[in-house]
Amino acid sequence: MRTTTNTNAKNQTVPFFILRLPDGRIKALFTVPSNMAETLVIHPIFCRGGSFDLQIDAVNANPSRERSNYAVRSTTETIFISTIFCSPYPDETARAIAQRIAIRQEDPSPAVSHLFGR
Repeated sequence: MRTTTNTNAKNQTVPFFILRLPDGRIKALFTVPSNMAETLVIHPIFCRGGSFDLQIDAVNANPSRERSNYAVRSTTETIFISTIFCSPYPDETARAIAQRIAIRQEDPSPAVSHLFGR
């Protein structure tokens, strides 16, 4: 498992982790504010020649919480969103996705041009 974060203003990304699955695929987990997670996963991320569907990751599941509590979370809480993919360069692919997520956090309802990056 690797974790990466980059706060360079020009190439801002969200923090992410990369996991190799037993079948050879890659699972990338991205840390985002919990109050934005549902909005961030509505549209796929397009980058590096692929389309990456995001979902709120099961690692966040907590059966003791009521569904209504998710709506009132503060912006200081974080949650994981994830995608699974195959790539010969998983670090670069995950970094490109993390950059698009950072852009989407600034503009949760992106224009089509933002779906493909700036």
